[in-house]
Amino acid sequence: MVVCFSFLVQLDLSMINHIRVPPRILESSTYFMSSSVTMQPTILVTGASGRIGKEILVQLLEHYTKVSSAATIVGVVRNEQRAQEVKSYLQQRVPAMFSSGGENKSTKSGKQVQFEIDFCDVSLQSDVLTLAKKWQDRPLHVLINNAAVTPEEQKFTKENIDLQFATNVLGYHWMIKAFEPNLLLGSSTASGSSSGEAVESRIVNVASFYAGELDVSDPEFRKREYDVDSSYRASKQANRMQSRGFADLFANEGKKIICNAVHPGIATSKVSLGLGFDLDRSQAAAEDCARGPVRLAVDSGEKRSGKYFEGDSKKPSRCKWQEDSQKVGELLDLCESYCSGFSTTVSSRRPGGALANVAATSARGSSVSTPTRGEVVGKVNKAANVCGKDEAAGRRARSRSR
Repeated sequence: MVVCFSFLVQLDLSMINHIRVPPRILESSTYFMSSSVTMQPTILVTGASGRIGKEILVQLLEHYTKVSSAATIVGVVRNEQRAQEVKSYLQQRVPAMFSSGGENKSTKSGKQVQFEIDFCDVSLQSDVLTLAKKWQDRPLHVLINNAAVTPEEQKFTKENIDLQFATNVLGYHWMIKAFEPNLLLGSSTASGSSSGEAVESRIVNVASFYAGELDVSDPEFRKREYDVDSSYRASKQANRMQSRGFADLFANEGKKIICNAVHPGIATSKVSLGLGFDLDRSQAAAEDCARGPVRLAVDSGEKRSGKYFEGDSKKPSRCKWQEDSQKVGELLDLCESYCSGFSTTVSSRRPGGALANVAATSARGSSVSTPTRGEVVGKVNKAANVCGKDEAAGRRARSRSR
């Protein structure tokens, strides 16, 4: 069952100077809610209770506070306990939005930033469909797919799907499919600019540079021994390819939906700990990791689609997996074979698309090399040592270590 609660935050503009906003998020005048845009965006963030997810929420709220704009930020979590953790975190990190008693503040400005919590386990197709049904015809302007898990021992969902594949890959696919109608409403002329021109809705898929070894013939590790690292790397390769696949699909159909992938950076989180990495527990690291997804979410000047970015860089990084259109199509077809609850298929919309014969498909891991655990740790440590005398530079170097 999916339920929702919300609380309204009315911005106290007299306290804006007390709110820290990452400078790169504000350096452009073309972000959503600039003076030329009249819409009030709604942004949906999955994995909202994770370390990076919570920081994404903070930076989105800070952004719309700073630009004095109305917006609705929706965080998706699995249960009430996580919802309370998120609310408490936001009250601590964005205190200007709350009274001393933790309640929302009313101001004279009339500008409103509304924060909501939706409950949904994105590893379950049934939960995703229930959440989408609840949204009905509500416009959505940005979907940030951020939920991920790294179980050290293999686990399966109630729908009998490998948990990591279901969350990290199918969860992205299901959310995009289920909320495509809402994203189209968000990009419609009625929700667009004052000039009447439609504004693109966007999808941000949080991926990783730690990617590779995707095998569509055995995505759930049923034919081979489960390994959390291999499963995670495969899922993050898939996220990049999903971004290209949906970007091409929307472009071919003339739909104004942008879809990109981003490696956020390096910070210690439940996901990294599941992989055995405990590299940077600093608050600054978490903040750095949120900037890339937030930039792609709010920068209306970013028109590129189907790209892979690293950190908050505006220059996309080349990804050979995204350039292999055949394998991108095979991945989309594979994901479609797990979409029994949907009435339409992506495969039928894709030129030459057809459901993949997964059982007969041979291993299709790309020849592109994937970084080993030693290489990941080595690059991060080297960057940290080189820049150790300058903490800020060290963080930037660690974030750039791909």
